[in-house]
Amino acid sequence: MAFLANYIISLVDAALLVYVWIVIVYCIAGFLVRDRHAGWYVFLQELVDPVLSRIRRWTRNKLVIENFDLSPIVLLVGIEVIRRILLYLRL
Repeated sequence: MAFLANYIISLVDAALLVYVWIVIVYCIAGFLVRDRHAGWYVFLQELVDPVLSRIRRWTRNKLVIENFDLSPIVLLVGIEVIRRILLYLRL
């Protein structure tokens, strides 16, 4: 039973790590992409924006400083906290 729990925790950890990289690519692409209607950018936007919009709603848009949105940083910190808790449970 412990093997199955460790396997599930490892899968969730891997999925969270992939999502972290998706968020990072989305943030970098937000600065560099001119065509916001490109298929790959829309795909990233559909993956990341629902979570970011909840963070923005939760913080009431107080994380926007001079057109610089800090909500992805909050998301990345939250994911890292979840990953640390999962790694603690895996031991």
